[in-house]
Amino acid sequence: MLLQLLQQQAGLENVITVSSTNKNQELAYYSNYGNRIDLVALAGDFGDTYFSEGQINVTYMMLMTKPMKMGQNFIDQAVGLPAGYTLSFGTSLAAPQVSAALALLMAEDKAKNPNPQKYVNQFYRGAVDLGDPGPDEVYGQGELNITKSLKSNYK
Repeated sequence: MLLQLLQQQAGLENVITVSSTNKNQELAYYSNYGNRIDLVALAGDFGDTYFSEGQINVTYMMLMTKPMKMGQNFIDQAVGLPAGYTLSFGTSLAAPQVSAALALLMAEDKAKNPNPQKYVNQFYRGAVDLGDPGPDEVYGQGELNITKSLKSNYK
């Protein structure tokens, strides 16, 4: 029942649906996909050899901050991260990138006239096409590239 409810919530109209890529610009093994994906964003994983050899490659993970009062996990300790930093991955790291990019597009909009479809079009024009050419069910319109999206506003 819960799974069905979650599937119904994904891809809502007027909502940008985001999935995750790894360092190799491949769909992350844990990521959602399907015909309702709009964009993908880098969100990391354990690396190429995790499933075949059980090895974790921390360079494939995302560095992020966390409250200093929270303890460090074994990976953070092993790589010597100072308190307040952690390595992680997940779609929950991809979606905020799109939200932050949207805020940046809005802030840079010289017309100061918020138009949601304009910003979505900027995302799509700036996205790096991955997989099959054009929009697809794995990568949507492509991987978020805020630099290209910002520049597409001036064309």
